[in-house]
Amino acid sequence: MAGSKSATIEAWSIPIQPAPFADHTYVTSSCGYRWGCFGRDAGGSVVVPGGIGDSNIAECLSHPRAGSYEFAGLTYLVHGVCHQATNRVLDPTNFTLSGAVRGYWISTLRFGTYGLNPWTRRVLCYNTGKKPRTAVPPRSGFASGLETVDTAPNSSGAMRMPGIPDSALLDMFGSSPELSVNTETIERLSVVVRNSIRAQQALARQFDNKQIGPADFQRRAQDEHRRVLTTIKEIIGPSRFYQIFGQIADFPEFVADPEPFFKEFGP
Repeated sequence: MAGSKSATIEAWSIPIQPAPFADHTYVTSSCGYRWGCFGRDAGGSVVVPGGIGDSNIAECLSHPRAGSYEFAGLTYLVHGVCHQATNRVLDPTNFTLSGAVRGYWISTLRFGTYGLNPWTRRVLCYNTGKKPRTAVPPRSGFASGLETVDTAPNSSGAMRMPGIPDSALLDMFGSSPELSVNTETIERLSVVVRNSIRAQQALARQFDNKQIGPADFQRRAQDEHRRVLTTIKEIIGPSRFYQIFGQIADFPEFVADPEPFFKEFGP
């Protein structure tokens, strides 16, 4: 398929069944590419409209792929889920998903914005004359007052993982006006979130290195996921917590279907 250097690249969302509070996401381009990001690539509604970018780069970023358990270089439920795969494919547009996608902030707390593993393919895909972007641009309406950690490219241009860019942290908690202007609380939340992401990265690395098995890995990863959610709830209070994360925060395991993971790796 012939791509375009100035294609319209958009992210779509579809409600996950049977989970009532989460969405699957995928990406399409105006030149005909469709990227399922671990799942369906049709239906639903646009959640990131009108991004302009090179669809050939987006197609390159969607690899490597393998069956139902690897997409955009991410192993499903180890390094990320559809949300992180979507953000990788969207990279040429400089856009990412937002809280408009149900369950997105929940998955971000476990897997970061682009997934837990090093994005080594990124520099290869941008070796077409376009210089790789060094950081996600801050969203309008928020001033970045937090130190950026683990999101800049390394010396080869590949983006290190994990990490949630400052703009994403501020978007996550900025839906509550009181929080967005409370620098002390935002900094405290930043430390909590980043420490948890690092813990998840360490678990993913242990699994990749066959130091822990599938069931033990998922149990420990889910325990850490619930722990960080509980800590955030204690810091900001239940009302703001559910305002930001929604009811799925009580059921974070519903963000992704574990069946493809266990089908590939065993119990």
